[in-house]
Amino acid sequence: MRHIRPFGLLLLCIVLAAFTTIPSLPQASTRHKKMSPDYNINSFTPATAICAAWAGPATDGEKMRRFLEALTLDAYVSARHGGTGFNWRDITSLLARVERICTAEPARSLAEVWQERKTAWHRGSWKANTVRCREILAAGDCNEDAFFFGIWLYAYDQAKDGRSEATLQTLPQGGGAMVWEECERTPDARLLDVLRRMQGK
Repeated sequence: MRHIRPFGLLLLCIVLAAFTTIPSLPQASTRHKKMSPDYNINSFTPATAICAAWAGPATDGEKMRRFLEALTLDAYVSARHGGTGFNWRDITSLLARVERICTAEPARSLAEVWQERKTAWHRGSWKANTVRCREILAAGDCNEDAFFFGIWLYAYDQAKDGRSEATLQTLPQGGGAMVWEECERTPDARLLDVLRRMQGK
């Protein structure tokens, strides 16, 4: 019988791996608490967010939320300005620079500051328009590059469709397993096409 990977387990697996490699994110003792059902960023709106939201360094309890907001913001800005490449390590570095600017200029638009400071628009092997299912399958369940790219690509696609509200929405329950199963059936399909089919586009 084929093993279907539940979305919750996939999320937990990737987050546990990611916390060990992203120094600015919460430490091991806070992993489970920070990724609880109440932990979401659906109230974050890239089009209207201002620097005050990121003024000053994030506390341990805010680091993962701010990082996920940065993924969403980068996807939004990239979609609106022709960026196609993704590298979450570039995003963590840019986030630190933007936080410093926002501390000095809290009234500025986050999207405006992010666009000004972003220099790597196409760098990275994870590309919005070219990554195929076989690459996700090859990366495996517990690969933070693939996981964070999936979050970014989902937000990128919504921003491409012209959404100005929060671009990162929660996948339906079992969504991760649905994506994986569809990719197993169609390994040559673009991941972007699979995500769009899931949304009925």
